[in-house]
Amino acid sequence: MPITSSDVDGVTATIEYAVEVLKVKHAILCGHSDCGAMKAALDRRGSKHCQGQPLAASRRRRIQHRQPLNAADGPHAELASLIRGNVIAQLHNLSVQPSVGRAVVEGRLTVHGWYYDILSGRIERYDEKTAEIPAAHHRKMMSGRKTA
Repeated sequence: MPITSSDVDGVTATIEYAVEVLKVKHAILCGHSDCGAMKAALDRRGSKHCQGQPLAASRRRRIQHRQPLNAADGPHAELASLIRGNVIAQLHNLSVQPSVGRAVVEGRLTVHGWYYDILSGRIERYDEKTAEIPAAHHRKMMSGRKTA
């Protein structure tokens, strides 16, 4: 997603078309628990292949918005933290798009940030008041895997 409101590309055009022409009422930014891009961001060996300016700026934002580690995420806590942070970074990127900003202010559009746990089907929603995606704390065992 474009990082500033002055970045114009196919993504920007698609967003503007959806908001201004299709009049969408809800936009959902959804990060999922098995995100390959975030796995690569954690893999220090793979980071040497992603040194471009947009990727570097995107990586800084993900780290800046990284969420607290949650022991309930088990061995994937660091990845889940980064994915939740990336959703928040992308919410920021979307909010600076002029068509989105106008539509939100005018009450025509609501933007949602979600973290989706693929195995459990659980969705965690971004909380604007706390500026975070609160991780689920209550889990039970199902098929040998912790789930919500």
